[in-house]
Amino acid sequence: MGELTSAATDYDEAIRLMPSNISYLTQRANVYRKMKQYPKALADIELALSRMDYAEAFLARGLIKQEMGDEAGAKEDIARAKSIEPRVKEDNF
Repeated sequence: MGELTSAATDYDEAIRLMPSNISYLTQRANVYRKMKQYPKALADIELALSRMDYAEAFLARGLIKQEMGDEAGAKEDIARAKSIEPRVKEDNF
């Protein structure tokens, strides 16, 4: 868990320096997902998606929903990710 905490801290700093970078938000959300901090992960994803329809953000949100037991919501988000970027793969995260 120490590596994940360190990664989250690194993304905190990256986001502080470049707050408009939605890739950093999505990656930090993925770290939070791995830490099972789903509310924080969803907050980052929602912020990223409020700025742009981003395939990786939809994929990440789908995986978060899947882990939270929302299979229908997960399928919808993963399908949306694939409609934006057909090559996106769940194992990227």
